[in-house]
Amino acid sequence: DMEMLNPPYVFSSQGMNRKNFDIYADGSWITEANTGNDGQPVFSPDSNYLAYTSQQRESGDIMMIDYTADLDKPVRLTNTPSSTEYLPQWHPTKPKLLFIRSQKSRGQDIVIIDNPKKPQSSTRELTNWKADEIRPQWSPDGRYVAFYSNEKSGSDKVFDLWVIQSDGTQAKRLAKDVIVDDHKGPAWSGDASIIFYVKKDYKRSNPILWTRRDGSKSGLLTSETQINSDLNAHHKADGTTYLAYRSAGLKGSLKKTWQRIFVLKFQMSDLK
Repeated sequence: DMEMLNPPYVFSSQGMNRKNFDIYADGSWITEANTGNDGQPVFSPDSNYLAYTSQQRESGDIMMIDYTADLDKPVRLTNTPSSTEYLPQWHPTKPKLLFIRSQKSRGQDIVIIDNPKKPQSSTRELTNWKADEIRPQWSPDGRYVAFYSNEKSGSDKVFDLWVIQSDGTQAKRLAKDVIVDDHKGPAWSGDASIIFYVKKDYKRSNPILWTRRDGSKSGLLTSETQINSDLNAHHKADGTTYLAYRSAGLKGSLKKTWQRIFVLKFQMSDLK
């Protein structure tokens, strides 16, 4: 018996003696009726909606529970049998939902649902390129989305850093041949003006770089560690930024078997 929390906690687990993965949210299993696997759960900022990826059939779908309506009936937000939808991500302040749609004929695209109560009429493709657009991340103000794409390289091993306005306009490539994170995507500054990423540069052990959203300036953040990825930024009101990331250790170390967590502390004013 776990106490209800605000904001609520949620995770996906196979649990004790369970055949499939189900969603556990605020003290109870909520997807037991589905015979497939359910995962990647995320609450909306106001905690009114819970979105998750569900294996309702062979492909994945985005499902949602509306806590302002009938709690016992998850709503299917996607209905494209020839595609797999996954990795839902809520807008930072609004009930808008972003996710990835994977199609054999066209690769992976970024899709947005502007109104989860009317998914059929408010779903739109943010990208519909003949390539893969992956690891999207909303900017803190929700006006932009940063992501990785191999649109220009034409290779599934070479991805570039891109940014696009949330209305689907003004897509811009900011950096070439970058490291694709295992779990997250590019990290944003608190004011949404700068994006942090890892450059694929083996001579410098894959350093962490930064670039302005408009592409006007860029620079090196650190090359002290090696094989870096999965950046996560936390910002304070005084301009201090903490950037946590995964790494194989300090540069030059031969012990690369274990992954470690490092944290960089700096002032945004230092990025010139």
